[in-house]
Amino acid sequence: MMSLSAVSLLLALAPNQVQASESAAWKAVRPSVGNIYDGRGVIGVAALIDDSGLFLAHSSAVPGRQVRARFSDSRELTLLAINTDEHTQLTLLRAMVWSMGVSTPLKVASEPTKKDVELLAVTVGGPKYGEFISGDKAGVMRPSL
Repeated sequence: MMSLSAVSLLLALAPNQVQASESAAWKAVRPSVGNIYDGRGVIGVAALIDDSGLFLAHSSAVPGRQVRARFSDSRELTLLAINTDEHTQLTLLRAMVWSMGVSTPLKVASEPTKKDVELLAVTVGGPKYGEFISGDKAGVMRPSL
């Protein structure tokens, strides 16, 4: 995915429904997305991908073996780094303490995103509009965005 100031999670939305769907899409996924923080502030986001307490985050938001994440309902979790995929720069994390059924895991799309599909990008600053550019790259780094 992207650097900490850019996109950490992308959700595909139908092109003509982005305006109407943005708020509803963010409301639906927000409980499953935590802000990773350090002593200085928020450094990334982690998305719940499995009800066993597995999360994905960009590796730049995981500077050590453990990180802390805060969720919209004020829960705070310690997440333990399990493995990092160098190609995608994604890190798999496991919650140290987890109760099943607290949040709904995000689902992986049933088919790949196609070019010119508008996206909702979840960043450390909240949701932003995004655009899928190419299917031959794992991610695009543009820290200025």
